[in-house]
Amino acid sequence: EEADYEQYIAGLSQEASEQALQSLLQEQGIDAEVVVEDGLCRVTVPSEENIEAAETVLHDNCGTLPYEVVPGGDEP
Repeated sequence: EEADYEQYIAGLSQEASEQALQSLLQEQGIDAEVVVEDGLCRVTVPSEENIEAAETVLHDNCGTLPYEVVPGGDEP
């Protein structure tokens, strides 16, 4: 049961991180999909012109969490 609880807490933490980063990117006018998986934050940005701005937001806010910004997805 304790392992289940720890896994549950880790899932909540991951979800909160995704939502927080998504909000920060949106505040900067960057449309992106944020997924944290296996200790890596992957941000998919439909508009390649926003990649550099997204990298700046992540650099300033991810702390020790590794991240990558990749082009892809559909423009809104």
